[in-house]
Amino acid sequence: MTQEEMANRLGVTTSAVNKWENSNSKPDIELLAPIAGLLDISLDTLLSFHEKLSDTEIKEIIRKMDRMYTYIKRLHSWRVKSLLFCTVYWKKFWLNSGWNNDRILLGQ
Repeated sequence: MTQEEMANRLGVTTSAVNKWENSNSKPDIELLAPIAGLLDISLDTLLSFHEKLSDTEIKEIIRKMDRMYTYIKRLHSWRVKSLLFCTVYWKKFWLNSGWNNDRILLGQ
């Protein structure tokens, strides 16, 4: 079946089918069952379902999770450092500047 034939049967453009084949985009979820039907395969096969992951797939998942963990750890560290920085400078310049909370609260 050509891209044009599939596009006509699904009511989409040939360009859309081409993008799916080249992994530049994914079809709408509502089109998955009709695509599987046109190709005479199950949805599991269409979605490349595997009951057991290969060693390569497991290593790739671990690598991605490790990168995400490192990113989150750096982000958290940056947020903690920013909060600490603001707290220290607030105390240094605000509380030690001669102004105190009583004067501000009383409108003096």
